[in-house]
Amino acid sequence: MGESKIDNTYGLLIARLAHIHRIRLEEYLSKQNLHVGQEMLLKYLWNQDGLSQKEIGEFMGIQSATVTRMVIRMERSGFVERRTDPDDQRVSRVYLTERGRSLQPAVEQGWMALEQQILADFSLEERLLLRRYLEQIYLNLS
Repeated sequence: MGESKIDNTYGLLIARLAHIHRIRLEEYLSKQNLHVGQEMLLKYLWNQDGLSQKEIGEFMGIQSATVTRMVIRMERSGFVERRTDPDDQRVSRVYLTERGRSLQPAVEQGWMALEQQILADFSLEERLLLRRYLEQIYLNLS
């Protein structure tokens, strides 16, 4: 068996990076009884509590059905609660509970620890170039 054309591609390296990042993130988040993705939903609520499920979906770039499943799961865990918008009964807004708000320091600390691991042994110049390259790759794919 020879090598596949895919073996030495940037795309495969990016996919492998995303995969290992997700695994490391899951290790941190599981200590808070969170799953990958839920910390992003919390992040948006930490920035602006009471977002509609539609707004959350737009911010996260995910389908409304996925948002609904995620919110229900997080509601069962006691991190968020849904309330009907008083001005529009069709709109469901998502609010942090005390428990959801209290997770912010631990989640941010875990995220920043992972950030340090990612950037270990990079000079400032290399870090700035890496950011520029990653942003360009993101733009190219958007």
